[in-house]
Amino acid sequence: MATLLLLTWTLLTCLLRVSSSKDDQTVRECGGQHVCTTLMRYKDGTTVDEGDNCICREGVSACSKEWDENLGDNSLTWQHYERAHWTVQYRFCMPVFQEKNICRPGEMAAVVETDIKKWEPFVSNPRCVCGHDVTFKIMGWKREGNSWKYFYQCDKEECPMPSQSLTGHSACATIYVDASKPTDKVLEVKFLCNCPEGYLCPAKFDEKADNDKLTYDETGHYVTKFCETVLKKKGGSM
Repeated sequence: MATLLLLTWTLLTCLLRVSSSKDDQTVRECGGQHVCTTLMRYKDGTTVDEGDNCICREGVSACSKEWDENLGDNSLTWQHYERAHWTVQYRFCMPVFQEKNICRPGEMAAVVETDIKKWEPFVSNPRCVCGHDVTFKIMGWKREGNSWKYFYQCDKEECPMPSQSLTGHSACATIYVDASKPTDKVLEVKFLCNCPEGYLCPAKFDEKADNDKLTYDETGHYVTKFCETVLKKKGGSM
């Protein structure tokens, strides 16, 4: 009986330790400019909370789950790079873009950074804002050491309609890779423009199909991506 009780107590202790370890991992405290949560808004106005990235020092209520219609200093709102009718909004515990000037045309507005192994995004360089009712536009991302850096501006050209192109294709992005690696090749993604309504930019490297499409310039090996038609799923909308 004593042996059974001892085994039961040992098992409970181990389970409590595992539970405590998981809790420690999930309840991470936000830094001053960390993204506390991500909201996604679809074309029909539906808003989805992607879940907490961290917990605000000021308390749970400091990280609003409500869409900021005013695009204020506690948020970074940007147009999704694959589908132009999706909008992403990063929420912060405190104002990040307070007292920032309006961006000049072509100026870098902000840089968002995260560890390559853990999605813990934060604004490492909030430079300027886009003005009233203007969203940020993602221009690409780059791997630097152990970090991914995502670059945002306020203005971004629209790609021509593929049907209006001489080739029948409309280039939207270039993806630079380390051609010597068998997997995990991507080094940098550069967006050339926003695909027009009804099209998306497939800004992902396809390990099976894209290796044979690689070309080379002064920066390195890359593959070009072209705008593709958005296909609606059965029983739902994109």
